[in-house]
Amino acid sequence: MPAFRDWIPGLLIGAVGAALMPVALKHGRPVIKTIIKTGILVTDSVMESLAEAGEQFSDLVAEARAELAEGPAAEAAGAAYTDKTSEPPM
Repeated sequence: MPAFRDWIPGLLIGAVGAALMPVALKHGRPVIKTIIKTGILVTDSVMESLAEAGEQFSDLVAEARAELAEGPAAEAAGAAYTDKTSEPPM
């Protein structure tokens, strides 16, 4: 078990931090708000990207299910077609 003297630096840092918090909040408020706003923008951007990726994945799953429903011949034709610049062979 750590001795009490090992806790002293942590207690002092906590006490000084608590004492300076009102000053830091008063003068640092614009900085803190900017950090929060940036976090919100980043979160919204990431959520939008994830939603788009989810839609693309859902489209791929739907295409795969449609190909499976058409049967093995359609699946083989789809697997052979890799060039997206022209129409698949019929």
